[in-house]
Amino acid sequence: MADPIRSLTWRADVPVDRRTDPPEWLVANGLGGYASGTVTGLMTRRYHGLLMAALPVPLGRMMMLDGVIEMVRLPDGSTGRLGAGQVSAEDAVPEPDHLADFRLLLGLPMWRFAIGDVVIGRRLVMLHEQNTILLHWRLFGALKASGLRCSRFCICVPATRASARRSVVFIR
Repeated sequence: MADPIRSLTWRADVPVDRRTDPPEWLVANGLGGYASGTVTGLMTRRYHGLLMAALPVPLGRMMMLDGVIEMVRLPDGSTGRLGAGQVSAEDAVPEPDHLADFRLLLGLPMWRFAIGDVVIGRRLVMLHEQNTILLHWRLFGALKASGLRCSRFCICVPATRASARRSVVFIR
């Protein structure tokens, strides 16, 4: 029997062609809802988001959670951002901040970020037959981070209204 573990590995030290989008991932919940995005965290398509919920008729698919901005406070008081920032069409595509590694294990995305000697892992899990995601962060390495601050941006718009996704509401 074939091994059920498939992994897509992305390494920061391997050059990527800047004219193309980074590789993409997708996790489904069995109801028609999903989470999807790029390896770097940059949402390049209108259907990218951390929670596209499949709601009953007449609502249909709704983007419930567009993304998260994660800031890490280091022991020396400095801060670092995890992942790539969001950009508009006229801006340059940003480099993913501190992304060291990305893997898809059993279909679930796992990121590893390195900021100096502090290494932070992030996993995304989508619960089966529920419009729910879990984001889990884990600290690796000898040095401890002083804190992790997450800001989420939510929109709650139908999946078919791509133009509505341009206005983002930040919630802390």
